[in-house]
Amino acid sequence: MADSLEIFISWSGQRSKSLAIQLRDWLKAVVQRSDPWVSERDIDAGQRWNEQISARLKSTNFGVICLTPENLSAPWLLFEAGALAKALDAARLVPVLLGVRKADLTFPLAQFQAVEADREGLFALASAVNRATGDHRLPENVFVNIFEGQWAQLETALQVIPLRPLGQHSSRRQRSDREVLEDILDGLRAVQRKVGGRASLKSDATDTANWEDYYIRAVNLANTREGHETDVEALRAYSEAIALSPAELPENDRSRLYAYRGAILKRLGRLEEAQQDLLLAQKWAREEREINDVLYNLAGVAALGGRRAEAISLLRRLVLRDAGWVSIVAESRYFKDLQSDPDFRQFIGKGRATAETTAPKEQTRLHPSPPASPPSARHR
Repeated sequence: MADSLEIFISWSGQRSKSLAIQLRDWLKAVVQRSDPWVSERDIDAGQRWNEQISARLKSTNFGVICLTPENLSAPWLLFEAGALAKALDAARLVPVLLGVRKADLTFPLAQFQAVEADREGLFALASAVNRATGDHRLPENVFVNIFEGQWAQLETALQVIPLRPLGQHSSRRQRSDREVLEDILDGLRAVQRKVGGRASLKSDATDTANWEDYYIRAVNLANTREGHETDVEALRAYSEAIALSPAELPENDRSRLYAYRGAILKRLGRLEEAQQDLLLAQKWAREEREINDVLYNLAGVAALGGRRAEAISLLRRLVLRDAGWVSIVAESRYFKDLQSDPDFRQFIGKGRATAETTAPKEQTRLHPSPPASPPSARHR
């Protein structure tokens, strides 16, 4: 297919191959402009590296690495991962984990944004593939509808893949708790060295496993707007809140968590990750505040990424939903490069005329201060 996105799917071992074949067929069904390719030969045989694969790697636009417990140290898989990493932007190389935790990944695989082989992880993978098709990308609502229609079939296929090779035990070396903790502590110490004093707001949310505590801490950090280091700490706190949030959390609250983390990622310039979070937030948003907040931040990501037409389309939808947002949009630094665009000026002018002197229904900061009671209390 002309102008198709060539995807190289790397695998090693039978379970990894099964996952690779399922992803190949599914990605092609979800993003029609993609052209996934899977070798039929096992890289563990040591004879898979040939002219055909070499040519594929040279022309590929996107890489997927299928990881299972037994292949984390497979030499040929690591070799292909290295070749893909040299050829691709980091955001276009995605390890997919089946029966593997992110904490088990070591360098070089740990440097990439891995996803798990579940609904949330594969939605993020398919979203990244769709965005990578550029001008041929599917509109968000079309993409989400196709994903929803194709997910059940893939979910069933994944459940058929055995937990481990029949008659075998995992050959990987489990990382010890000490190794994982040392990695975490190294990261925390690096942040502490950069941040220095300012300890009151930035002290760890220790001795708590309550997602709401992390959420409130993240909101406060984000609202200080003290710069990169503080934003990184807010990102860490939002991630902890998401990790600890209960499975029964109402969808709208889950939407808010992902939207706020996406907004911080946007502020940090990590646009691919921000887009993934915001698309998930859009899927779960049920109330006006969350729906509008996601539209605003998605528009910001599009504008920062140079996708002017997409940004203007999203902003037009936002202003049509609530004309009060027009003043926030007009003054936002994220849209300063759109100020000279006639379409932008037109809908901003119409929005101002509609809003007259009224403020937005709920004019809040990007990360509003937390409510007096924990967020979930409003739903009890």
